[in-house]
Amino acid sequence: MPVFRESAKVVFSVTGPAELVAVDNGDLTSSEPYDNHAMHMYHGSVSTVIRLTGEQGRVELFSVSEGMDTARLVMNVI
Repeated sequence: MPVFRESAKVVFSVTGPAELVAVDNGDLTSSEPYDNHAMHMYHGSVSTVIRLTGEQGRVELFSVSEGMDTARLVMNVI
């Protein structure tokens, strides 16, 4: 469920044949770096970009934020 006023810090991690490339929250006034693994939400939103390594396998993307449930996305790369 979206929490539109939330601004908590979200930390991303990935396992498998992929790597984190960038994070963004859509806030044009933010000075947080894009090439990090964490960023504060802006109006309840934050996103990440991952790059596949070209190998096959199971990729798991995790996002963790204090006071919120951990999210996990699983992709099978073939």
